Amino acid sequence: MRNPEMEGPNYREMVMRCSGCNDQASCAELQKGCDHLDAAPSYCRNKELLEARARD
Repeated sequence: MRNPEMEGPNYREMVMRCSGCNDQASCAELQKGCDHLDAAPSYCRNKELLEARARD
């Protein structure tokens, strides 16, 4: 993070979106099998944000 003090709230929002995910089991399995993804899965609640950060 370029500025942790400013990014902290954004990171918290991402964590909260993950905690409210309806497909946490699939995400956990995906993470077990992959240490890197080129794109977030379609069901990811942070997909748009992760894709925007990848373009930066």
